[in-house]
Amino acid sequence: MSLPIKTHFLIVVFVGGIFLLLSACGFQMRGKADLPPGLEKMTITGLDSYDQLVIVLSRYLRANGVEVIRHDDAEAAELRLSGFKQDKEILVVGTDGRVREYRLFTRVTLSLQDKDKGLDLPAEQLSVRRDLLWNPDDVLGKTEEERVLREEMVRDLAQKIVERLGSLNQ
Repeated sequence: MSLPIKTHFLIVVFVGGIFLLLSACGFQMRGKADLPPGLEKMTITGLDSYDQLVIVLSRYLRANGVEVIRHDDAEAAELRLSGFKQDKEILVVGTDGRVREYRLFTRVTLSLQDKDKGLDLPAEQLSVRRDLLWNPDDVLGKTEEERVLREEMVRDLAQKIVERLGSLNQ
């Protein structure tokens, strides 16, 4: 059974209208950032190159067209990361004195310097936090959940760094 031509036309107009509205509101897929000119080459300093944050951030930057290099280069912008810390604090203690909920934190301080191209980002701290319900009767499962949450938090923090670098474009 075939739909009438008028119905096909209305469907095409409706779908086209949705795409037009999405493009007009500035919608962009997450992961792509509009990085400013001058960030085509970048070196990440301050943390070990095998640190999880550096690895994830390098991957995100490469996906955005940035060549991440490991050595000093006069043409490369320097992204300095320091004070990387993962921590947790107790939020809720049950009536039996056992912890029931934690808040996980991941923080880093970043700054960017590239005097030749006029790019300068003074030191600022970015952080991500998540709450974790804790069940003392399921320690192994909750420990794995905490590990997965921390990995997700590092990815979110790396995404925030890329978005912050993209905001230098405005």
